[in-house]
Amino acid sequence: MNRQLRDYVRRELRNNVNPGALKYSLLNAGWPEDEVDEAIRAASQGNAKGIAVLGVLLVAIIGGVALLLVSLSPSERPEPVPPPDPNGNELTPPEPSDENDTCDEIRDATEKHWCYLELASEGFDCRTLESREERSFCFRALEYYLLNRNAV
Repeated sequence: MNRQLRDYVRRELRNNVNPGALKYSLLNAGWPEDEVDEAIRAASQGNAKGIAVLGVLLVAIIGGVALLLVSLSPSERPEPVPPPDPNGNELTPPEPSDENDTCDEIRDATEKHWCYLELASEGFDCRTLESREERSFCFRALEYYLLNRNAV
């Protein structure tokens, strides 16, 4: 196959030229039909291979992300910070039930958030907590505190 013809056909097909129109113009320019057909077939197969490879990569990436999300255990998934009251009332932290320096005994998510928010404002080190879930609550409260301490 003529290299010049092959390169020309690849370039034109990449520019979305219709293969039928391309064949017609090449035949009118004097190229033999068997060489034109071979060049178009070779260029089309190259495009199909590229699309197939791209499809396989895309499926692999999506599958990997899905597998990662599914493999996270519920305790590793972060729980959302409690939303504001829908009636527009200001939420106030509950009164502490005892003088414990951690909030791991609290089961209500909102109360736990306020407990860790209070500890965060006092400079509590979340890294000292043993439970991954408690560290997660603590770090989210710390993040909330740091982002909102200068808010008006």
